[in-house]
Amino acid sequence: MAWNSASFESILAMIVAVLFAVAGAVNLAGRGAVKRDFARLGLPGMVSFALWRS
Repeated sequence: MAWNSASFESILAMIVAVLFAVAGAVNLAGRGAVKRDFARLGLPGMVSFALWRS
């Protein structure tokens, strides 16, 4: 797929895919804010990791 002939939908799909990948990497890394958010929801600490394994 050449960039000059890429449709708006395919570019949008790639942007969304990259955003999901970044969000998943942050979740998997288990930064402090992510752990606090899971704890605030009353979920155990390993839930974020377990969600990646399912």
